Parts: sequence; structure tokens; C-alpha cells
Amino acid sequence: RRIAAVVMVLFLGAYAAAQISAGGKALEGVLDIDPRLGAIAVAGMIIAYSIAGGIRASIWTDAVQSISMLVALIILCVVAFADKGGIGGAFASMMPLDDGRYMNLWPEQGELVGTGGLAIVFFVLGWLFAGFSVVGQPHIMVRFMALDDEKNMQRTRFWYYSFFVLFYILAAGLGLLSRLFLPELGDTELALPRMALQLLPDVFVGLILAGIFAATMSTADSVVLSCSAAITHD
Repeated sequence: RRIAAVVMVLFLGAYAAAQISAGGKALEGVLDIDPRLGAIAVAGMIIAYSIAGGIRASIWTDAVQSISMLVALIILCVVAFADKGGIGGAFASMMPLDDGRYMNLWPEQGELVGTGGLAIVFFVLGWLFAGFSVVGQPHIMVRFMALDDEKNMQRTRFWYYSFFVLFYILAAGLGLLSRLFLPELGDTELALPRMALQLLPDVFVGLILAGIFAATMSTADSVVLSCSAAITHD
């Protein structure tokens, strides 16, 4: 149990640091603020409400953060697609990128292990094992463990997968679109804030920034709580 707790703190601690760093990157992308100062601000906010309310505060803030993230992604995705002539026009512009390889679902020799159908099999297997590995992620599992009644599991599944599928579609769409709007972008982690600056008025840029902060903080607070529980209880 103690060995598991040490492993949890080491790996989840690094994961939390990555989320806090991403918050600093978001501030840098929108406001050109030193990312280290942004990371300190994110860390301070997370520690404050985690100490104040524990897991209950984390779950309530996650619900609000999820809505914020969803609204931000929808606005940016709709505006970006509209700017490129709708979904059809956007995908037509993506097709020629990298000599047609950018939108190719069947990887060519040398890009992945195997080609064609075999590559797709490995892709599906990768996501299958990623799904299994959720059981080993305490910051996710603690949500299910905190259920007041096992009868609510079906409702939990509905909300979890509904949000997951929506986020996945919107985030993947924006990731593809970023090649059209920011072809020379060096740091891909700055894609969302830079796209927002390019496409949206200031008020909506602030909303996108809030969504990015929500995404980093909703993971980081859960991880911090899991690490603190491992230290204090195990």
C-alpha cells in the first residue's frame, strides 16, 4: 500500500505539474504574461479551494468547469468552421495538406507500425487499453467511489460519456483546424489561445481563456487531492 502511494504521488505529482504548466501557457498565449507567474496563479487557486472544500469542492467546481470548457469549445469550433466556409469547406482545405497525408486514415509505410488496416487495428487497440487504464487513475475513479448510491451509476455513466464524446469531437475538430489557421505555429500548446485571438472579439477570447483554465484546473485539483490522500492516509 505504501509503495503504491509513493508511485501515485510521483506520477500524479508530475501530471499535476503538467496541468498547472498548461495554465501558465494559456496566459502566455493570450496575454503574453510570463508562464511561470501564470502557473503560480493556477496553483494558488487550486490549493485554496481544495483546502476549503476537499473532494466536494473539486466535484462541484468540475461541473462548472465542464460547462465552461464546453461553451468555449463550441464557440471557437463554430466560428472557425464558419470562417472556412462550413464543415465541407474546411475539410476541403485540409485535404491537400502534406500532399494529402494530413487527412489520410490509412498511414503510409514508415509512419506507424504496420500500414493500412493493420494500423487502424493498432489504433483501436491503443484506445481500448487506454480505456482499461482508467481503472488505474485514482483522480477519475474517486468520482465513482464518491457516489451516494450505486443506483446512480447509470446516470453517472450518461453524463461522463456524453461530455467525453462532445469534448473529443470538438477538440479533435479544433486540432485539425489549427493547421489551417496557424500553419507556422511552433508551440502547438498555444494553438487554442492563438486561434481565439485571431478569430474572436476580446470578450470571447476571455471566455476561451476561462475554458482552458477550467480544463487544466479540473484535472489538477483532482490529482492534488489524490496525492494528498495518498500521503496522509497511506
